[in-house]
Formats: sequence, structure tokens, C-alpha cells
Amino acid sequence: MLTYWEDAAIRGWAQAYAPAREAVMRVDAQRMDFLRACLADMGPSQPQDAALIYAAHLGLEHLSLTTDDDPVTAVLRLIDMIAAPDQ
Repeated sequence: MLTYWEDAAIRGWAQAYAPAREAVMRVDAQRMDFLRACLADMGPSQPQDAALIYAAHLGLEHLSLTTDDDPVTAVLRLIDMIAAPDQ
């Protein structure tokens, strides 16, 4: 697992270097496929749910640099909200 700083550096590099961009796109696609599979195992979900969770994870990792909030707890809460929207 990459640290936030390693991931940010690779994503920055990927903006200007096509092979790095292709690698980031491949890894993102694999992570999204994994999230979709996990969500499917939990029951019905919306097509954008995996992207929402992944985007929240990336953003919350960034925010955790300047707050005391735990990004893992926040992402798990989001997953709970998606899995059981009426609660």
C-alpha cells in the first residue's frame, strides 16, 4: 500500500508522463473493479457507488493531512450509508 505522499507523487508524475498515466489508470480500474465486486456481494448498489467511495477515499486521505479525522472511519461510514440507505 502506498502512502498518501507516494500516491500523490505518482499521480502528479502521471499527468506529464504517459506510461505512468497508463499505470495509474490500470490500478484505478482494478481498485474500482474490486469495489464494484464488494458492493455486489453486499447487495444492490448504484453504478456510481464504487466511484463515489473511491473518490471519497482519495479526498479523505488528502484531508487527513490537515485534520484529525480518520479517513478509514469516514469511508466505512459512507459504505454503510450506501449499503443501508434507509438507516
